[in-house]
Amino acid sequence: MKCLNLTDIQYNFTDNQFDHLVRADHIYIGSKIESNEQIDFLKTLKIESVIDLKKREETSFKDKEQFEEVGINYFNLPITNFNYLNFETLQTFGTIISQNENRMFIYCMSGNRAGALLALNTCLICGHPKDRALNFGEKVGMKQAGTKKIISDLLEKGRIA
Repeated sequence: MKCLNLTDIQYNFTDNQFDHLVRADHIYIGSKIESNEQIDFLKTLKIESVIDLKKREETSFKDKEQFEEVGINYFNLPITNFNYLNFETLQTFGTIISQNENRMFIYCMSGNRAGALLALNTCLICGHPKDRALNFGEKVGMKQAGTKKIISDLLEKGRIA
């Protein structure tokens, strides 16, 4: 499985229209999509696929339909509680990333879940040490203290259900 370059991180984007946007390697990590203008911006970044970590009901914007309309591959892996995340979902996430070597956008409402899932993937799928994975997750969006604690505990166990 291809893993990300954890040191290739970019934070500053002009006119990006997102509350949160970071790039790590070929993956952009961000906050919710609320407009076609945001999708147009992602197209200027040459995004070919997206992974939406929200439940479809979390926003009224029709992400799936709008992405598909402009030819961007859409994947939905709704994650609402990391305490109930299973390894199969994490493997699916890792597979989507490794099979899509072109530019990709991973998002949730704030970037917190995206950063957390990338931390789990970095350690449990790619084999990086726990501390490095946590640090990476924080750099790309994992900001909520409760999420950091859950992810740290999961990584301490070295596995998820």
